[in-house]
Amino acid sequence: MPSAKVARGAGKIPGGFFKREGRPTDRETLTSRLIDRPIRPLFPKGFTSETQVIATVISVDGRHDSSILALTGASAALMISDIPFSGPIAGIRVGRIDGKLVSNPHQDEMENSDLDIVMACSREAVVMVEGGAHELPEDVILEALDFGHRAAQPLLEAQEEMARQVGREKRTVVAPQLDERVMAAVVEEYGSRFTEALADKLERRDYLSNLKAEIAAQLESQDIPVDDLGEVFEKQLSAVIGSRFSSRKSASAAVLSMRFGRYPVKWGCCPGCMDQRCLPGVKPRPW
Repeated sequence: MPSAKVARGAGKIPGGFFKREGRPTDRETLTSRLIDRPIRPLFPKGFTSETQVIATVISVDGRHDSSILALTGASAALMISDIPFSGPIAGIRVGRIDGKLVSNPHQDEMENSDLDIVMACSREAVVMVEGGAHELPEDVILEALDFGHRAAQPLLEAQEEMARQVGREKRTVVAPQLDERVMAAVVEEYGSRFTEALADKLERRDYLSNLKAEIAAQLESQDIPVDDLGEVFEKQLSAVIGSRFSSRKSASAAVLSMRFGRYPVKWGCCPGCMDQRCLPGVKPRPW
């Protein structure tokens, strides 16, 4: 899902050897990932049609962040199309200026912000978040997430209203069904064998590979297609691992501890310094 900011949007003409628009910059690549992460999981399983969402900036004022607008615009474009999409979502940047939370602050205002969080929000939850802060307490971060989610609601309402007015019918996608015979063989006949794979990490890969080959051989001997074996095998393994960790008690968890301190400087201005003036017997440098 590429996002491109063309030079003409800022009133510029590329100079030098290349007189035309070149490849996407690092910022445009990061913006594309920012759009892709929250949108990709919202397509239904079984939707295999090639889909491109291209956000092109054709005008920029230098104050508003185009990446946040591109995220919301991508969701809006999918909402009014016939592409099946479990949206909408909206992009929000949250800053904190003079102790006050601000949604979508201008770029010059962000210079005075001690918080920078980019969020993608749905009606029910925050589906993607990234950012940083200057050593703010946890309650401030949680307040910022709640603030951003509430600030995104008008954008979500606008997209839903656009979809209602356009009224375009979505395509129907039939999710692929797994072969029940393969599921029965993996879960019922070999289900207990999966727990043995958790005993030793070093032998786990070979054990699972041999187990998968054994199941495949049995299915083929019964003239059962093995096309769905890989997906069923991974689902069963994930279920066994999940049940193992959910059943663990807090008392059985490993105790983590940490000690910290300064590395002892034996000579010189820093560890490993071989300056003649910093050898033993010579007063270290003041820095």
